[in-house]
Amino acid sequence: MAFAPDAHVAAVVFSHLGTEPSDRVALAEVSDVFKDAEKTDASLPVPPDALYALGLRFEHGEEKKESDKALYWWRKAAERGDAAAMCDIGCCYFEGNVVPEDRTTAFCWFEKSASLGNDYATYRVGVCYELGLGVKQNVPKALQAYYDLATIFSYSHGAWALSEIYEHGRCGVPVDEEKARKWYRVFEDLRADEEASEEESDSDEEPETQTN
Repeated sequence: MAFAPDAHVAAVVFSHLGTEPSDRVALAEVSDVFKDAEKTDASLPVPPDALYALGLRFEHGEEKKESDKALYWWRKAAERGDAAAMCDIGCCYFEGNVVPEDRTTAFCWFEKSASLGNDYATYRVGVCYELGLGVKQNVPKALQAYYDLATIFSYSHGAWALSEIYEHGRCGVPVDEEKARKWYRVFEDLRADEEASEEESDSDEEPETQTN
């Protein structure tokens, strides 16, 4: 009689497989028990909140870039509500990286991520609305996304986009030099804050120098 593992045993087996997605996919095809177990938190090789970082390790691998493996783990993270993973999945669809290019699907992922407060996803939602990429063009919604970025998220991309729109009169918005200058000043202030934060983060990561 063939051994039929229960769900707990199957999940434990998965958790010891390592981080290679192909091994997990192959095992999930063995039976419905393994297929269901592969979807559980108990089957994961890392804690759920580390799944996005695991995907980044494959996307920015030291030896080679493995975007297909990154996408597998980002999907796992997204299923558990990780906004950054949702945004990167959207980027994969937008750029046709690993998956076929699909701007509509990309927009849906950006929108999901933005709804959870991801600043870069909010920026991408604004770009999609501004240019009609994956969604019907809607300039007021684009302006709102950029405004929220600059005022709520304190994210420089939003202020830069508003400055450019008002300076060049993009998408039918009337040229308004005063507003363009205003948002460019906001951009400069926000970018200075971001750079200071990045420098502080880099200094925190520097190893301490051992003294005798």
